Amino acid sequence: PLEIYLQPGKSVGPDIRSKLEQQAAERVKGIPLQYLTGRTWFYGLCFETPRGVFIPRPETEVLVEIVLEKIKLSRQNKPSVEILELCVGSGNIAVSLTKHSPDCKILAIDICQKALLSARENARRHGVEKQILFAGGDLFSAILEKKLFDVLVVNPPYLSLSDRDCVSSELFQEPERAWHGGEDGLDYYRRIVDEAGNVLLPGGLLALELGDAQFPEVECLIRKTDKFGLIESHPDLNDIPRVLTAIRNG
Repeated sequence: PLEIYLQPGKSVGPDIRSKLEQQAAERVKGIPLQYLTGRTWFYGLCFETPRGVFIPRPETEVLVEIVLEKIKLSRQNKPSVEILELCVGSGNIAVSLTKHSPDCKILAIDICQKALLSARENARRHGVEKQILFAGGDLFSAILEKKLFDVLVVNPPYLSLSDRDCVSSELFQEPERAWHGGEDGLDYYRRIVDEAGNVLLPGGLLALELGDAQFPEVECLIRKTDKFGLIESHPDLNDIPRVLTAIRNG
């Protein structure tokens, strides 16, 4: 856009015109703009987002912001902060955390190989590839050695069957397993909460992104485990409870 103002007399060549017309036709059919341009801005950084990889949302910036804030408050002179991230997608969360907290070390897991390739490229592009270890697997199954983490952060698939009628049709251009959370939207939360206490150190942080109105249900799942305390809700810019945090009991 800046070049249009800087070079108002420059004409558009036939190759660019043809590409633009093709992209416009796809956009009319509901292909997300992020897939057409191949990139998405998130937390001040540009991420590669090829087709077949879940597109980062602005709401998830709240999750990154809260985790960074909690890390800063509870570092306790540790040389590094060990983080486990599940459902990594394009790597936007892991890369953003390591860019803004360079002493983080992250194990980032996703079941989709295409997403992992994109996440690795985004980590390399932003110079944090040495701080993030990427692994393929279904949630906790990719953890090959017994290890406890300071933080578990997840933006899981959380849309329910009924939510499908309320969201933009563009969402259906993205991989279903990246957004579909089962009949009630809570399938992944149940699996994550069941294991979260086994992978976090005492005092460790659990941070989850939530769908609209899901806080009470996810809070109830966590309380039933008796492994967490200090459960908090954090709103997004629309004042919707978007992030849940909890502290692993000692």
